Amino acid sequence: MKASEDIMQDNSTENSNDNKPMFAYYGKDKHDRHMLAYDVSSMTKATDVENFLEASLILSLILLDKMIEENPDINKTGVISLEEQSGFNMKLMKLWMSNMTLMSNFMKLMDGAFPLKISKVYIINGPKIIVAFFNLFKPFMSKKMIDKCHFVSDVSTVFDEIGGNEFVPDVLGGMNEFRRFDCDHEEQLMKIFPSLKEE
Repeated sequence: MKASEDIMQDNSTENSNDNKPMFAYYGKDKHDRHMLAYDVSSMTKATDVENFLEASLILSLILLDKMIEENPDINKTGVISLEEQSGFNMKLMKLWMSNMTLMSNFMKLMDGAFPLKISKVYIINGPKIIVAFFNLFKPFMSKKMIDKCHFVSDVSTVFDEIGGNEFVPDVLGGMNEFRRFDCDHEEQLMKIFPSLKEE
């Protein structure tokens, strides 16, 4: 868990410069759907951490599992994911492409294997390269999941979708602040994968 500890120390799951989350839970929107949001530019600040990609995916699983634990009704209305992708760059592209097996397995996990109902995914302000990256992973995604993904260049589309400024996450310019989950990362990971043994 050393790499994940380094990421948490460098970012505290937040961008230390503007106190915005890297990947976080934002409560419910106007339609009672739970919301996840992240700004990909925050990830670039931690990419030099050893095993960054593996650690960030582990931290994502821990957050998602904690979300489910704290919100037992989460799958009634599902979750919408809001991804601010304007900061996606070649460095991240190369990092993810050099770990295609890991990324494809994570994609499959999120496409039905993990007990979380994804209702919609908004990829916001993404450069052209993000579309190429998305197409690389289409073979690992179900048609159902592909149909849930929407590329938008105008954040006002998201504002209207989730109910206005008070619901929109602060990483997208709204007033909604992320909810902090305090937990022991190793303990939470053991709950997800009980077969893991501590060294």
